[in-house]
Amino acid sequence: MPAAAEQLCLACGLCCNGALYDHAKVTDEERDRLAGAGIVGTDPAGLSLPCSAYRGGACQVYADRPSACRTFRCRLLRALDDGDVPLATALETVAKAKQLLRRGAEAGADLSTLAARQRIRRAGPDGGQQEAAAKARAARIYVEAVAVGLFLERHLRNDKDAREEPAVQPSA
Repeated sequence: MPAAAEQLCLACGLCCNGALYDHAKVTDEERDRLAGAGIVGTDPAGLSLPCSAYRGGACQVYADRPSACRTFRCRLLRALDDGDVPLATALETVAKAKQLLRRGAEAGADLSTLAARQRIRRAGPDGGQQEAAAKARAARIYVEAVAVGLFLERHLRNDKDAREEPAVQPSA
């Protein structure tokens, strides 16, 4: 991996922490090796994300990470590789994504994973709440979840994966 690409990946980690996807495909051999290294969350669907090897903002098995992790190229990394985006801009995009995720936390919601955002979006703008204050809070969280999802879809998720975070219809 070129130095700029590696710098971007190591600064980002959004594919490792569950912000972009909920599973990474791993081979049976990789699953066994990860389990032997104490990495939890491997099942027939693959490696559950957030990855338990991603701690303190870094991959603890980076040198021996699974092939899916080694070969994955998000939209932003491909743009960097193709020379369409300079490293500084790519790093700013990652910082903005992380800022949006933090803003959700400040609103009182965990927007850090794809699954968490999907749950919020399924609940709808009022979150199924009855009281006005609770509805207002749920609406703010809903807007934050949609904003994060759209930003990640536009800048990081790959085209073929873009509809993985659908604009689901609120429950009735």
